Amino acid sequence: MIIRQRKPPWLPALAAALALCLLVAHGDDALADARRGWIEGSISAGGHSRHYLVFVPEALPPGAPVVVLLHGSRQGMRSLFEADAGGVREWPLLARREKFLLVVPNGTNLKTGDTDGDRQDWRSRRPELLQAGVAGDDARFIMSMLDEVIRNRRADPSRIYLTGQSGGAVMAASLLLASPRRFAAAALFSLALPSAMAAGSAGYRPCPLMLLSGTADPLVPWTEASRRESGETVMSARESAGWWVVANRADAIAPVTSFLPDRDPRDGCRIRRTEYRPLKGGEPVLLYVVEGGGHAMPSRRHPSSVTSASRRMTGNVCRDAEGVELAWGFLSGFRLLQVN
Repeated sequence: MIIRQRKPPWLPALAAALALCLLVAHGDDALADARRGWIEGSISAGGHSRHYLVFVPEALPPGAPVVVLLHGSRQGMRSLFEADAGGVREWPLLARREKFLLVVPNGTNLKTGDTDGDRQDWRSRRPELLQAGVAGDDARFIMSMLDEVIRNRRADPSRIYLTGQSGGAVMAASLLLASPRRFAAAALFSLALPSAMAAGSAGYRPCPLMLLSGTADPLVPWTEASRRESGETVMSARESAGWWVVANRADAIAPVTSFLPDRDPRDGCRIRRTEYRPLKGGEPVLLYVVEGGGHAMPSRRHPSSVTSASRRMTGNVCRDAEGVELAWGFLSGFRLLQVN
């Protein structure tokens, strides 16, 4: 049995609001500070040397939480924080302020086999590898990496959180379905769940989950399922969210819905917040739908490139909230009381 403890619901929201005020006051000085503290590591997994980065804030106390951040497709652990990367750049700033370890594993180039490049992917995105069990290599690597980080950094195994966007969200979903007892909670952005992955989820145990998707995302459609060149059938973002509500044994009949403040009326977006509360034996699902939003994470401090070409490719960037702050406000409210 998995036992989780929830904090009072108003605490994360209050902390996030105060923190955002402090970051805005300090400006980009915090960005320069966050460039310090990165440590690179590697371990042997599946016969390969696998690589990862860890951001270690100054004066990190023993028993700190861990956030595992999974990069998207054709990215890498180093390129994830480039200047035009948008809201994901907030993660090391948040880790520095909130005193948690940020761990960024690297995928594999599925064409060359390179495990240390910047155009990497996760095997869970390939249906033939998923069905053959090869996708489990990534999962074993990430679990071994976590064991090493927790041991070496004396982190808290009851407060391991998982997040990722797009292809990183698919890999995170694969980890949740395979090892839900390892993570206290997860926050997934721009997720389209592969049908084959959902079909293989019989052993899934509910885990607190936050989802965020845009209704005008050209890469991960909100309402339309898709079929990729590989033959993989992928649910729409809305169907994926509905699947998780059922899988998490959350109440789909009486959700609680509200809108976040429209802090930038010029961005063409509104964020709708829907809370699906847990039924007996279940866990909550918190869904943020960015009406008019695209593939980029919402961000007030780090809007990604807004050229006409990039807007056609990724859609609008919502500037009504900081997506990373929304994620941490949710994640930090949970911990495992029984660690296996």
